[in-house]
Amino acid sequence: MKVAESPNACVAWVPENYDPKKSYGLVVQLPPPGEFAKDEFSKQWSESCKRTDLIAIAPQAAQRDGWQPIEGEVVRKAIEQMIKNYSIDRNRIVTFGRQAGGSMAIYVALRSRDLVRGTVVMEASIPGHLEMPDNSPVERLAFYLLAASDSKLGPRIDAAAKRLGEMKYPVTVKKLANGAKSLEGGEFAEVLRWIDSLDRI
Repeated sequence: MKVAESPNACVAWVPENYDPKKSYGLVVQLPPPGEFAKDEFSKQWSESCKRTDLIAIAPQAAQRDGWQPIEGEVVRKAIEQMIKNYSIDRNRIVTFGRQAGGSMAIYVALRSRDLVRGTVVMEASIPGHLEMPDNSPVERLAFYLLAASDSKLGPRIDAAAKRLGEMKYPVTVKKLANGAKSLEGGEFAEVLRWIDSLDRI
């Protein structure tokens, strides 16, 4: 997939059984810079997309040293392209990321409130420079925060969850046993169920 007027690489996974008569959720995975593995991405999402009516895309940072705030617009364009080209359920558009990719996932979600309805982040918290508007019933946004049980970021993530709750955002916090390097088995299934529930939150 090529994002218009952008040097950023972007991989898309559309189910082989895609049916334009159905509505599909869209997962926007934002990997840590320099860490994207296409085979792992395909393996993680291929069966899940077919079973749960999802499409997954993975825009990547242009530079290995980090995501830049301006690239939030690139991610937004990628989402808009998918909405234009596929049958996307506007209530199930989710950003998804780990570490630096998780911070970017939060940034994109907050800067594209008219498009994004949920964000799933692992080992990441709210970037300190971000302004946090109160949740809005018109532009709903829910958070799913994951961290290893012994994570050094644990206190910051718990504080972020408390702050989000006070601002009326739906927020779920989960502690992972596998070091938060990846989502597997039941943990991944839980996230998929959460994404599926966004059209009812």
